[in-house]
Amino acid sequence: MPIIAKYVLTAQRITKAVEVLRTRRKPHVAAYARDHSLPYDRLLHAYNGGNNRSTRPPTNQVLNNAQLLALKLYLDHIDRIRFGIRHRQVTNAANAILAEGWAIKYKEPPKVGIN
Repeated sequence: MPIIAKYVLTAQRITKAVEVLRTRRKPHVAAYARDHSLPYDRLLHAYNGGNNRSTRPPTNQVLNNAQLLALKLYLDHIDRIRFGIRHRQVTNAANAILAEGWAIKYKEPPKVGIN
């Protein structure tokens, strides 16, 4: 079985196990994990309301959704007038959007790219 399919199958089993554990008055997570051949750490994390690998928020995104939309609209406009988009233009536009939305005035805003 491929690794991804095994992970998804285990995640589904953990989700069902959390539903069962929540119906119990005083669940013993370690015993349940051992009896049903589930990874204890992942089951406990899910039972306590944590995210798994596929549901956690991304960690490598600097721009929020509104800023991404602004960047996309700007680049679409440049593309429509057939000006040609360069990597440096994208980087500079993204950094300008970040700087404009940066609320902490005494600290330098984050930048896109390799930091």
